[in-house]
Amino acid sequence: MEQEIFYFIMVDRFCQGDKDKSFDDLDKNHPRKFHGGDIKGIIKKIDYIKDLGVTALWITPIFKNDPNGYHGYWACDFYSVDPHFGTLEDFKELVQKAHGEGLKVILDIVVNHTGKTHPFLKEKSHWYHPLEPIKNWDDQKEVEEKCLGLLPDLNQDLPEVSSYLIDMCKWWVTETGLDGFRIDTVKHVPRKFWRKFCQELKGVKEDIILLGEVWHPDPCYLAPYQRDGINSLVDFPLYYAITKVFAKDEPMDKISSILVQDQLYQNPYILGTFIDNHDVPRFLSSVKDRGKERLKLALDFLFAVRGVPIIYYGTETGMDGGDDPHNRKDMDFAGDLKLREYVKDLISLRKKYLSLSRGSLRVLKVTDDGIVLIREREDEQIVVFINNSIHSQTFVLRLPDELQRKSWEIVWGKGSYQYSYEIACCTIPPKSSAFFKLNSSE
Repeated sequence: MEQEIFYFIMVDRFCQGDKDKSFDDLDKNHPRKFHGGDIKGIIKKIDYIKDLGVTALWITPIFKNDPNGYHGYWACDFYSVDPHFGTLEDFKELVQKAHGEGLKVILDIVVNHTGKTHPFLKEKSHWYHPLEPIKNWDDQKEVEEKCLGLLPDLNQDLPEVSSYLIDMCKWWVTETGLDGFRIDTVKHVPRKFWRKFCQELKGVKEDIILLGEVWHPDPCYLAPYQRDGINSLVDFPLYYAITKVFAKDEPMDKISSILVQDQLYQNPYILGTFIDNHDVPRFLSSVKDRGKERLKLALDFLFAVRGVPIIYYGTETGMDGGDDPHNRKDMDFAGDLKLREYVKDLISLRKKYLSLSRGSLRVLKVTDDGIVLIREREDEQIVVFINNSIHSQTFVLRLPDELQRKSWEIVWGKGSYQYSYEIACCTIPPKSSAFFKLNSSE
């Protein structure tokens, strides 16, 4: 999974493929109503997605939803596709066409709660916890057993509830051929459920992708869920550090202090890394100044560091937007096309040098506003310099023995390099990066 690069699409906001819709509740001018995007629209844009260079799609839930559930997270029927998005046959076609282009598809799934109009609220009311809001977010029992946003909270401790949810997810895999799930609200569901869920889903599809959302800033909180069997976790600790450093100029040790905790994870190299998504402000709406410059540097770091990069739709064309719902605007395909080319080139770079995806990671140096990383795989070594300062910065490194007597070839960015008496001096321009490939000098 280390070599995957995800493109995350909010179905309703990406592209409208079916032009003959007649729903009364479509309102493109209202930020919290359906805008018309659908599965056919994603199929229509498969070439656009493929051309970007990503390897997999993550799409928001497509289940039939409560009124105004444009985002898909208020399911009222787990076995039906919301007609706003299309049909089950449309989704099967999407999976088939994506696979034909070498793209994997993972579907967002919610097993913590249902929408407020789900028939189970009347037919199986005992399946739910009491309708009480979470007040103490430090009380894990309360986080798991009370209601998020007053949405009806399912009780996975009941065997019949657990079995229903697991069987439903198995059905989606076997019925449609999709490659896995991005799992919403993981921390709100007991860990013993996840152990059973992961075991049974991997029994259906051995190489299934399970990307879990554990929304918390502390790696100590996230790590146990990976040991429960959720292959990958959305790396919120690193996200918060990236935002503080690259958008707001806080010290670089915000990032290094997260990376040093990688030993907590069963496998940090398959964590889902990102700089923005549908639940947080877009990166360009978080910056203090120099927006595109900062965005490019954050992307450089994202593609240099360990983990599986996730690109939120529109980030590649420079879309902005603050808190929900402003971070969920309709896709702008005609935005900053030069930025899109930049992202394409970064993706190509990561694919070309496998050490950037599958190689080990070491931090060689940290300054207040800079960091030096090395990615290593077999005989391939890439040294990455990140300068977050508004001034040029010269990094002085006393090289480890295994990095000496090698020639340095720049493969991305700008920077100068000098080597003398086991000391490397690299000067990097303001708000820039440089990736150097180390070659044997023999």
